[in-house]
Amino acid sequence: MPMLDAALRFAAFLTFTIATGLGRLAGGDRARLFRWWGRWMLRLTRARVTIRGPVPQPPFLLIANHLSYFDIALLAAHVD
Repeated sequence: MPMLDAALRFAAFLTFTIATGLGRLAGGDRARLFRWWGRWMLRLTRARVTIRGPVPQPPFLLIANHLSYFDIALLAAHVD
């Protein structure tokens, strides 16, 4: 069963990523689509997110060290 679960999650990842790309090609709002994608990636991985402190308000410069692949979805879901 773990292999089936992993295969279904990977298929969902591909589906949401392709849908986001197609939505962007169709002229969709880039920020809204990227946030939608990030939230779905967090749901797919069953991530629990704890935010400490205020989320930065624009304008700001955000620099991530990319110690993991996961920070992209996390930042996409929570930061404009």
